[in-house]
Amino acid sequence: MFRPADFETLRTCFASGQMSEAQLKQHFADNPMFRRWWDRRAKGR
Repeated sequence: MFRPADFETLRTCFASGQMSEAQLKQHFADNPMFRRWWDRRAKGR
């Protein structure tokens, strides 16, 4: 089950380069909260 703490941990791992984009998406591909964050992030570039 998805927990916000996991989301923050994975987001931190991704931000620091410990985790690739593909790995991050694999964890949360079917999670609406993740998709919303990912879309916002993509627009923010």
